[in-house]
Amino acid sequence: MKTENFQLIQGSTVDYASSEQGFRCFCPVCGSLLFYRHQGADYLEITIGTLDDPDRVEPQVHLFADDQIKWFKLQDLHPRYHDNVMPHPSKRNTM
Repeated sequence: MKTENFQLIQGSTVDYASSEQGFRCFCPVCGSLLFYRHQGADYLEITIGTLDDPDRVEPQVHLFADDQIKWFKLQDLHPRYHDNVMPHPSKRNTM
């Protein structure tokens, strides 16, 4: 999601510089990973399961596809990335 379209409407996050590429942003109360903020980029990667109404948002990509639970079958055609290296949203292709 473009950073300009995102607004945290309650509370704050605890940010951890997990790499030179960006920050993992956590809930300071329960420790849930909420989103990943890329250093110097104009977009966030939001953890969809932490949204109040996740049905309102359709995922655009799937990360760590090789590590998914074996019985869980994704049935969409969104790109799957097998690690945490993804191109900028404007440069992603579909499968």
